[in-house]
Amino acid sequence: MANRRYFDKRAAAELSRARRSRKPLTCVIFDVDHFKSVKRCARPCRRRSVLATLGQLLTSVCRAEDTVCRYGGEEFVILTPGQGLEELRHSPTGLRLEIAALEFDIPVANGAGEAAKAGPAKFRLTCSFGVSEFERPDVDIGPTWCKSADRRLYFAKRTGRNRVVSADPPESPETDQVRKVA
Repeated sequence: MANRRYFDKRAAAELSRARRSRKPLTCVIFDVDHFKSVKRCARPCRRRSVLATLGQLLTSVCRAEDTVCRYGGEEFVILTPGQGLEELRHSPTGLRLEIAALEFDIPVANGAGEAAKAGPAKFRLTCSFGVSEFERPDVDIGPTWCKSADRRLYFAKRTGRNRVVSADPPESPETDQVRKVA
């Protein structure tokens, strides 16, 4: 799966194309909720297996013209050129539900780093999503467009996780304070 550096190049190119063609471009960023609990109980190869499974799911549901990348540790990003939020072939909500339906078997490591004798632990993951749609080619927004999706992702995480946020959060003293810190 492509990495953040590749994504940054593709995002710039796709944003330029969206401006020229006057077509929408949507950025979907999502993060695995509570992935640290997987890190604590599973071996590194098993953690990579979980992330690889998510990557395979993403590439199977996205179009060939979409850009699918690993954005950070357990963050993923999807760029969908020519599609606005309402037109997405596979909605972020549908993707969130598909991920939540996956069941993983991971041998739980004991204190000595060996697999526990009780057998593998079965668990499910949830993800939080932030979505930003670029639909006004006359406005020069540059890198703030993807930052908007990222900001919405972190709002989804702060407000309960396992959700999709596609609009700016309502202004409140708490939100303002969090933005100043970030």
